Amino acid sequence: MARERRVEVDQGQDPAELKAAAKLEARTATLVRDLIADYIEKRLHHLANSTVRTYGRQLKLIEAALGTRPIKDVTPQEIVDLIAKRKAGWRDQTDGWRETETLYIVARELFKFAAGQRLIVVNPTMGISLEAVIGTRPPPVKKRLMLTEDEIREVMNAKMNRQNQLSI
Repeated sequence: MARERRVEVDQGQDPAELKAAAKLEARTATLVRDLIADYIEKRLHHLANSTVRTYGRQLKLIEAALGTRPIKDVTPQEIVDLIAKRKAGWRDQTDGWRETETLYIVARELFKFAAGQRLIVVNPTMGISLEAVIGTRPPPVKKRLMLTEDEIREVMNAKMNRQNQLSI
C-alpha cells in the first residue's frame, strides 16, 4: 500500500487528493434507484396507462435487484442474471416469455436514457441477445377458430332482424 502511494507521488499525483476525489465520486454517483425515479418522471407521463403499469412492474424488479448500485458499475452480466432469474420464476419454459421480454425492453430503455443523460458511456444492455438468455419465443397456443361451411350456411340463412343482418 505504501509502495503504491510512493509511486503515485513519484508520478506527480497527490494520494490524498485522489482519495478525496474517489470519496466525492462515491457520494455523488447516481444510483440506479435515482435513475429510475428520473426516468419515471421524464419518460412515462406520455405513455398509456397499461404501458405505465407494465413499465412500473418491471422497474420495481430492476430497482429491487440493482437499486443501490451506482449506474456506472452495472455490468451486462448483472442484466443477464436479472433476466434469467425472472424467466426462471415461471412454471415452465413457455410461461412468462413476454413478461421477461418486457423486462429486457424496459432495462434497455432505462440504460439508453442514462446514456442520453451522459450518466454512462456504454449501455450495459447492448449486445445482450434475449433469445440466447431465455430461448426462442414459444409458438402461439391459441388457434384461430374457423366456422365450417355448414355453420356459415346456418348463420347466413338464419332469421334475424335488420341490425343483426348488417353486423354479419
